[in-house]
Amino acid sequence: MTRLDRLTAILLLLQEKPRTSRELAEHFEVSKRTIIRDVEGLCEMGIPVIAREGARGGYELPPEFDVQPLPLTAREAFILLLALGGLENMSNTSYSVETTTLRAKLQNLIPARRKSQAEDLSRIARLAIPKRDAQNPHLETLLEAARTRTWLAISYNGSGGKTHHTIQPIRLYSAGGYWYCEAYSHERGANRNFRIDRVEQVEPAFTPEGAAPRERELPYDDPSHPEVVIELTRRGVMMVESEQHLGNGVERNQDGSGSLQFRCPPSEIRWFARYFIPFGDDATVLGPPVLVDELLAAAKIILEKYGNGE
Repeated sequence: MTRLDRLTAILLLLQEKPRTSRELAEHFEVSKRTIIRDVEGLCEMGIPVIAREGARGGYELPPEFDVQPLPLTAREAFILLLALGGLENMSNTSYSVETTTLRAKLQNLIPARRKSQAEDLSRIARLAIPKRDAQNPHLETLLEAARTRTWLAISYNGSGGKTHHTIQPIRLYSAGGYWYCEAYSHERGANRNFRIDRVEQVEPAFTPEGAAPRERELPYDDPSHPEVVIELTRRGVMMVESEQHLGNGVERNQDGSGSLQFRCPPSEIRWFARYFIPFGDDATVLGPPVLVDELLAAAKIILEKYGNGE
């Protein structure tokens, strides 16, 4: 980060709220003396930074002072165009109008001398988000419920058929071109991830009796959860590394093979069995026993379906 970039960032941070020299120094990983010189530099440029002494002292801007919109750099504009392109690939969302108007506004915010470079970069770089023919009519309802921490009654058409849940949405996220909602299900007594295009009906709900809002019953990797231990061939390592949640957990060996070791809630064991079945002999599950049992049960079903009966 150049000094000019840091001065701009300091100005924007002070516009949000007062900051101490220590907070600014830690934020930018520089010395307090450097921050003092930077603030002096802002004052020399005509920025009315107020310095307050004492235990609660620090720097702030006058209430009536407003920072005018700053021009985007080519790299900043490219990042925004890249993110916007990814959102546009999330088909059938409630934001198609907003993405169109935002792109038009963004074009006006990019200085003319930098627009060509930013657009060139956005044409040759893409976020890998597949387009899906999925309808998400309840996206905004779930988003608002997550913001206000309210309860909803939903009808969900999942892999096991239609089910009904009283949920408290926690957060929404996208993966593989689909939108998901992580929510606490009162009926299941645990967090569940719902693919939003499979939510068929949503209605307001009262807080269930005895239910308390919560993020999670236990952390995902809580010590009380089963420990999954898997050995991977070189090919198995490459397959796992492409999985967004598991890829960073692979421990590589010098010959390219590797291993996975982590803890997960018991409710996730069946998912991991389905995930690792296609690996064949590129993954060897050492534990827990319940995961091995799930793999054996799945293998038996496959053998009965395609075997010769021997």
